[in-house]
Amino acid sequence: MDKGTRKLRLLSVEPMMAEAVEPGDDNNEELLGLEEDNRCPTPLKRSTRFDSRAMLRQIKRIMKIFGVDLDAAGNKLKCVISDNTSCNRRLAAQLSVPFVNCFAHLWALAMSSLTKEGGIFFDYTMAKVIDEARRVQKVFKNSSKASSCLKEQTNLVVMLPVVTRWSSNLICVRRYHKIFNHIRTAFQHPDCPPLSPPMDTSPVFQEELKDKLETLLSLNEMTMYLQKSGLGLSEAMLLFDIALNQDEASGFSGIGVDPSYLDLSNSVFSNAHFLSGVSKLQRNKSHELTTREKEEVKNLRTPSPVRVAVEAVESERNLLTALKKRKAEEPETYIDCDFILATAVDVERLWSLAKNLLTDKRRRMTTVMIQVILFLKENRNLWNDNMVYQSIYNCQQNATNRRRREKEEQFIEQQSMIQAIAEAIEIPHDNL
Repeated sequence: MDKGTRKLRLLSVEPMMAEAVEPGDDNNEELLGLEEDNRCPTPLKRSTRFDSRAMLRQIKRIMKIFGVDLDAAGNKLKCVISDNTSCNRRLAAQLSVPFVNCFAHLWALAMSSLTKEGGIFFDYTMAKVIDEARRVQKVFKNSSKASSCLKEQTNLVVMLPVVTRWSSNLICVRRYHKIFNHIRTAFQHPDCPPLSPPMDTSPVFQEELKDKLETLLSLNEMTMYLQKSGLGLSEAMLLFDIALNQDEASGFSGIGVDPSYLDLSNSVFSNAHFLSGVSKLQRNKSHELTTREKEEVKNLRTPSPVRVAVEAVESERNLLTALKKRKAEEPETYIDCDFILATAVDVERLWSLAKNLLTDKRRRMTTVMIQVILFLKENRNLWNDNMVYQSIYNCQQNATNRRRREKEEQFIEQQSMIQAIAEAIEIPHDNL
């Protein structure tokens, strides 16, 4: 309950279905993969394609389960929040609703361009750390004696960065900084092969490594905050503004964050006025909305009576009357926009739960069972242990009552059969 408005978030996961597309045939709408008993799908044997049309049909079908018809006029769908892909943009356009970029995804793209090789943050120190980590790992991997020397010091090993995840740079630097002294001690052992060229053990390099780690931790702190569940759009926009301005107190001073994915004026934001308008509504500053922002957020207005148009007046009396009527009208009001989030991390977490649930050994689970288990996992606050015990007791009682009724029915049927047999074999007294 928030400001008198009750918001319920509905999440639905079903077995993945793809639209099978034959070569040269874009109109084939056959759904493959589902078995006749509505179990989980088998691997698709033909070429498949997931496009905006298939997603739209699936969303419409799911929303009808909850009583929402997206084809009807005045539907309750306000926006689409997703990663910045062309397929998701086309989906929002087909639904005729604004597209809201996932701010966590945009931040990941900005950090990838910042920390990748050739980026602003990938300086001499970063390149040197990664190069040393690779050479050290190669020595410990190819030599069992070197590996045993390191295990005598610590059970931790060197981690290398992954191209697809910028946070792996942080993992690499943090791990290397943590076991740096252990690695140096291991290489001093006579049984350990030497490292060529040797490690840089100078205090200057240690200080540079420490500064680089602190900067990466500041960036990762921003990443973890954006992955918080229920993060509002206005709060995420304020965080992006802090990162762009590079305030000294924020920890982003001198980092040089790429504004291509953070500034609303760039083309990556297709509905910048809608985003800024929603941000002002969430901060209760509807009076600061510009004309363009009012036009973009008009679908968020509360139902209001139709305004009486001010017609041409012929005298000062009529003008004053029209002016009084216009002043008496209530200002524009908007619905509670806190349900518009800045990220799609809740859905991503739900997909992760579904992936852990739908393993290779659980392919025979029904769709209903998957949805029920995910619902219970996602809404842990709606049930407790006593409710579980009571449900188990009720199931056991229902099973006991069912077995008792079956036995009673079976007993009655046997009695009826015995009586019918006795009547059939009864010998009349006249024939004795």
